[in-house]
Amino acid sequence: LAQRDPLNEYKSEAFELFGGLIAKLRETTTAQLMRVEVAFDPTPPKMPPMQASHIDPLTGEDEGAIAAINARIAAGAFSSGDAGAARVAADPATWAGWRATRRARADQARSSSIAMGRWCRDNVGVQGAHT
Repeated sequence: LAQRDPLNEYKSEAFELFGGLIAKLRETTTAQLMRVEVAFDPTPPKMPPMQASHIDPLTGEDEGAIAAINARIAAGAFSSGDAGAARVAADPATWAGWRATRRARADQARSSSIAMGRWCRDNVGVQGAHT
C-alpha cells in the first residue's frame, strides 16, 4: 500500500471546505435577496422656500442681507430697550454697558479657547497654545 502525502490531503480537504463555504454563501445571499421588499415614498420631501440673494462681486457682501439688516435697524429691532440710556459717542459715561458686554464676551471667548485647548490635549493628544 502506498501512503498518502499529508500536504496533498490537507490541500484537498481545504479545497472541499472552501467549496462548501462558497456554496453556503451563495445560498444565504440568494435567500436574503428573495426576501427583499422595495418600498417607495410617494411624496417627495418638501423643499424649503427659496431666498433671493445677490453677492456684490466687488465687496463680496450679500446686498439682500444688508438691506434686511438696515430695515431691522430702521424698525428699532436692535435698540437696547431703554430709550433714556442711548449711547452718545462724545460721552464716555454712556459706554459702561457696552464695555461690560465686550469684556464679558472677551472673557467667555478666552475661557472657551483655553477649554478647547485642554480638551484637545487630553482627548486628541494635540498640544495647543493654551496648556
